Order: sequence, then structure tokens, then C-alpha cells
Amino acid sequence: MVAIIAVLVAISIPVFNAQLEKSRDATDQANLRAAYAEAVAAYMTGENVAEADAGYTYTKSTRTFTKKVPQKGTNNKWGDGSEEFKIGGKTITPGTAANSGASFEIVFNDNGEVTTMTWGGSSGGGTGGTGGTDGSGGSGS
Repeated sequence: MVAIIAVLVAISIPVFNAQLEKSRDATDQANLRAAYAEAVAAYMTGENVAEADAGYTYTKSTRTFTKKVPQKGTNNKWGDGSEEFKIGGKTITPGTAANSGASFEIVFNDNGEVTTMTWGGSSGGGTGGTGGTDGSGGSGS
């Protein structure tokens, strides 16, 4: 009886850990999409915003949006096994390790298109990702 329970536990732990990592990756993707929506709203209102006021910074003169978006996932692939996903036509790749200091930065051009999108930071070892490698130029609206 004890052996059967031990086998069941040995099988279920890796499955549980895999599902836990998928949920972390889904959280990262949702947080990045939410930050992208905030960036578009900040661009459209066109006002300088300080981090203390809204949890992010938007600089009108450079059309740059920055927000801290901590990485929850702990591997270098998203939960579906891919190495990238797209937001606003730009590719985002996960970091290589959990990165609690990661900043998500978006730069818009004069037409409201996203020219660069990066996710990374100096602490925690995550490399984040960059956008614009696919040349599609995401829409800012």
C-alpha cells in the first residue's frame, strides 16, 4: 500500500511542477500584455507620467514607456514550449531566470507604432527579450 502511494507521489510531483511553471509563464504574459495596454494609453494621452503617480514612467519627449514587470517564470521557454510570443506585433522572449528587477520598456515612433520593446533588467540574471526583430512594427492603437 505504501509503495503504491510512493509511486503515485513520484509521478505527480513532476506533473505538478510543470503545471506550476506554465502558470508562472501565463502570469508573465498577462502582466506584459497589461503593461503594453498601459503604454498605449500613456502614448495616446501624451502626458508625462511619473512612476510614483501611476506605477510606470512615460516620457513624452522620447515617447518611452517603462514599467517594472517582475519575471515569475524560471526557465527560458514559455509554458507552451515556445521561446517567444508577440504583443503588438513585436516578439518577446522569456529571460533565463526569475528576474524580480525586470523593466518592460516600449518606445513609440511619431506614428504611434512600437519601434522597440524590451523586457529585462540588471538584477536576477534574466535576459528578457527584444521586439522589432520580425520587422512588422506593431500598432500603437
